[in-house]
Amino acid sequence: MTQPSFLWIKKPFFTLLEVLVVMMIIASLAVLTGVKLMSAYSEQCFLSETEQVLNHLQMAQDLMILLDTDVTLKFSLEGAVECWLEVEKPLVVRKSDVKEFDPLASLKWSQLVQRHLPLYSIEWVEFKEEGSKSLEESQEGDQRNLCLSFSLGRMPTGKLSLGTSRDNRIRTIHLVGFPCSIKDQEKVKQELEKFTDENKKRQESEILYPQLEPS
Repeated sequence: MTQPSFLWIKKPFFTLLEVLVVMMIIASLAVLTGVKLMSAYSEQCFLSETEQVLNHLQMAQDLMILLDTDVTLKFSLEGAVECWLEVEKPLVVRKSDVKEFDPLASLKWSQLVQRHLPLYSIEWVEFKEEGSKSLEESQEGDQRNLCLSFSLGRMPTGKLSLGTSRDNRIRTIHLVGFPCSIKDQEKVKQELEKFTDENKKRQESEILYPQLEPS
């Protein structure tokens, strides 16, 4: 009588060293992904805040034209950076049906327009007028403020630079000194490149297909 033979199957298992290696790889990938996400988040916050500053500049110009008054955009340069608008003429809202002053709506509009905008990602602000001369800073109490005045007689002309010290990010906004669409340096470069490309295409077209002079 033959005895049954047992076949022993060795089950695979992981050693402690292999588990530690896998955990180290996963941790490294998580750290790299987290660093990239933090960098992308910081960059997006900076772009968003600089876009808000650009909108404030455009609003200051529009209020100057619509209300025929002087508007000042101010930046606090000590402590946390903030920007806000100051309108010389009181902001008045009238009811639609009758020409009657609406004090509540006027107060809300004034608070909305002149509210302080905190800039957490922007660490420094600098404005240089044409001729590489820095704009004068006004002293208000214990704070230094950078003031850009928009009036029909005189508007700021130069470059407004916004940046961070940690990541060395800089965004430059061009102010041309007269009412127009306010743009940053990247948009100006894109328009110049587009204009240059159109000129090159037109020159190549003129070379390939010269116009015949009328006889």
